[in-house]
Amino acid sequence: MASGGYFTTLGIPLRSGRRFDDTDRPDGPGVVIISDPLAGAFFPNENPLGKRIRLGDGTMEIVGDVGSIRRAGLRDEPRADLYLPFALQPGNHTTLTA
Repeated sequence: MASGGYFTTLGIPLRSGRRFDDTDRPDGPGVVIISDPLAGAFFPNENPLGKRIRLGDGTMEIVGDVGSIRRAGLRDEPRADLYLPFALQPGNHTTLTA
């Protein structure tokens, strides 16, 4: 889960498409942002924007492609990440980043 400002705050570059915004609500269409490794693995040599992926019982449209991050340390290989809008399911475990 991520808010629109998550990528900017952490310095994760937007490669194509858009970040999450106020239109990404529970009553709106399902959207997802993917990282470069995920785009390369599932959409090699094609633009992932506008593609739909199945997630649970529904489908989500890919609206953004962002750079990858290392989570555990500088030697950690970047992972294939999938981000959902925080507004869709604000959970009990929230991390604030400033």
